[in-house]
Amino acid sequence: MEPTTRTSRGILKPQLAEQHFQLSRHSPAPDLSAYVDRYWVIDWDLRGQPPYEQATISSPHINMVFDPAKPGIFGVATTRFRYLLTSQGHVFAVKFHIGAFYPFIQSPVADFTDSLISLRDAFGPSGEHLQAQVMTTHDVPAKITLVEDFLRKRLPEYDENVTLVQQIVGQISEDRSLMRVEDLAQRLGYSPRSLQRLFHQYVGASPKWTIRRYRLQDAAEMLDQGTPDDWARLAAELGYFDQAHFIKDFKDLVGETPAVYASTTDDDSENDPRSD
Repeated sequence: MEPTTRTSRGILKPQLAEQHFQLSRHSPAPDLSAYVDRYWVIDWDLRGQPPYEQATISSPHINMVFDPAKPGIFGVATTRFRYLLTSQGHVFAVKFHIGAFYPFIQSPVADFTDSLISLRDAFGPSGEHLQAQVMTTHDVPAKITLVEDFLRKRLPEYDENVTLVQQIVGQISEDRSLMRVEDLAQRLGYSPRSLQRLFHQYVGASPKWTIRRYRLQDAAEMLDQGTPDDWARLAAELGYFDQAHFIKDFKDLVGETPAVYASTTDDDSENDPRSD
């Protein structure tokens, strides 16, 4: 099974991250591609080295994570997500398309935003059995086979709202000028309240949060390429009305200003022998 194309979107300071762990992504079988975005795998070996904390700006996806330290189905992380890597480890996970996990459980995914539910809570004893099987299997293709066999037996009926949610989030992701929920609602012909209810049930975060999250992912990705020449122009390109609001949003989520983030990214690149 071949890995999918690699991307660093959402991973803060990816040049530094690559020195501490290996990330691979794998595509689902065609019959599950409407529900599963990808499988992702992280491996690291820091034996004899200091621990490393990786931070991410996560997207509004639901992840089924098989992690020896903390397995479960993780809801949307509305704050910066951090994971401490120590010694040696391996994590395997299933990333569902935005909105596509709700049909499996028929319960608002906002109920476990910023938290997780166990596989047993979501699927009963069979979910707990799947967890044990996957976590005692060392071959990644075999893990994928176990998960796909499990999901095929539970494929839900078609839900047109899943398609609608993905179309809406696609517009948010691609149109950097889109910054207000009111503008999004007007474009789609929905009321802001209707969008709120839809996102609460299927996404797990509000439309306003989703818009801001994609703009800040865009910002981090651009800053990973180096310090911009014109900060005001960068803020405008990301859809912000002024530089001050952009700086505040970025610092609130990432924990440092865009200028500090860009400068440390430049330092990481200079210290990475692969940048020569």
